[in-house]
Amino acid sequence: MFLTNKTTIIAALEGTSYDVAGETLTSTDFDIRIRNDVTYTLEMDEYRRKYLEGTLDHDLSVIGRQRGTFTFTVDMAPSATGSEDVPPPWSKLLQGCGFEEEIHATFGVSWRPHSDFTHIPLTVHVVEQLEGASADMLVTRYQGVMGNVTFVIGTVGEPVQMNFDFSGAFISMEDLAFGSRLVPTDLSTVKPGAILGSTVTVNGVAQDIDTFEFNMNNSIQEHIDPSRGTGLRGFYKDAYEPQLTLDPTLKQISAEPVYTEWLACTPGVISVITAPAQTGPVLTLSAPAAQRIALDIGDRNGARLAGTNFLLTKGAPAGNDVFEILQGTKS
Repeated sequence: MFLTNKTTIIAALEGTSYDVAGETLTSTDFDIRIRNDVTYTLEMDEYRRKYLEGTLDHDLSVIGRQRGTFTFTVDMAPSATGSEDVPPPWSKLLQGCGFEEEIHATFGVSWRPHSDFTHIPLTVHVVEQLEGASADMLVTRYQGVMGNVTFVIGTVGEPVQMNFDFSGAFISMEDLAFGSRLVPTDLSTVKPGAILGSTVTVNGVAQDIDTFEFNMNNSIQEHIDPSRGTGLRGFYKDAYEPQLTLDPTLKQISAEPVYTEWLACTPGVISVITAPAQTGPVLTLSAPAAQRIALDIGDRNGARLAGTNFLLTKGAPAGNDVFEILQGTKS
């Protein structure tokens, strides 16, 4: 029996994008702390065969393109203090969602969704383990993997979480002997910082939120290739529509001119500064030009909320700056 709590995921960026065999994974790629909420599928297109032969029966189908999807959650923990310019292991997952990674030597690392990072796929293995000291395993392999990420604050007092939703071309599903397993060698021990003592602002106005959700809303398309045995090279990103949802308490217009800014399409500068992790630097999430697109007056513990949706737009003419994550500082 395979236990859900023993499922593991190993991932690496592909040195040669969409290589037919995917990237060869090693123990050093087994470095991301993934929460125990992994789901995954194997999907095969079917050409259903139904002929006029005097019966209502079907003949055996023909199997077509083969792909898989998987979802999981990662707590946003930074690198250790003194390693501000070293990307955390989850950086490769953001790159697989179309983010550019930029190193600011000795100071920090930043990530931004970028229009030129649409074909940066991962190879991913999902491993199940039987019981016992020398338990055999089952491994499902995918290549050409890209996907979407949603950054979430579930409630004040919890860390920022990254919910990933990936798609990839199927490589294989096979048994794996205990002696061939990959063992983690460098799992980070840094705990993520909780949203406590944190700062959340829109145009400099503090927001007493409880929840936060930033969804990249990536559009992921199949990279079709008839020469491949699965009919696919993998997936690529062709568009995104990043949106942010906050739930601050309702304020007077004199304190925050929500209606006026919405009517005038006035963009807001959004900043979320997390509390520092116990042994790591601060993470800052920011957007330079967030436009209000919806207002939902709700309730939280008997108090009125101004649930607000924002469309994240470019801040500079060159673009590629709709959203940024910064570990440490840039200078």
